[in-house]
Amino acid sequence: MFEPTYFNLLREHNIPVFSEPDEMATTFKRLMDEGDLEGAMRSFVDAWAKQQGTWNKLPETMKTSMRSTAHRLYFEWDQIYGKTPSLEDLSDIDVPMLLVKGKNTIGAMDAVCGIMVSGLVNIDYLEVDQAGHMCPFTHIDSFAPKMLDFLKRNG
Repeated sequence: MFEPTYFNLLREHNIPVFSEPDEMATTFKRLMDEGDLEGAMRSFVDAWAKQQGTWNKLPETMKTSMRSTAHRLYFEWDQIYGKTPSLEDLSDIDVPMLLVKGKNTIGAMDAVCGIMVSGLVNIDYLEVDQAGHMCPFTHIDSFAPKMLDFLKRNG
C-alpha cells in the first residue's frame, strides 16, 4: 500500500491532524462546485506537495492527465468522512502488506501510517527519504528494489 488515504483512522483514534485532509477535501470540492477545475487541481497538487506553485511547474501533459481524474477525486474525498476501513477491518487482511510512505509527505499521512504500523502485525513499513507523496515515481531507485525484495520474500 502506498500512502493509503485512510484518514478516517485519524477520527477513529481522535488524532486532531484530521483537519489537514478535511481542509484539502473542502477546498477541492468547493472549487469543483464553482466550476474551477484548474483551481481544484492546483489546490490538490500543491497541498500534497506541501509547496505552493507545484501545479504550475508540472508539464502540460501531466496536468492534462491529472485533470482527467478531477471528477473521480471529487467523490473519493467523501470516503474520509466514513468509518471504513477501520483498523480492525485492516487487521483481518491475512496476507503480508508493504506500507510505503514518503518521508516528506503531509502530516496526516504520517499519522495514518503510524496508526497502521503500530496496530497491524502483518505489515512491513518503508519510509522513503527525501520523498513526498509521489515517491514511487520521483524516487523509483529507492522504492523499486525494496518493493521487489518484499515481493520475493512474500510471493
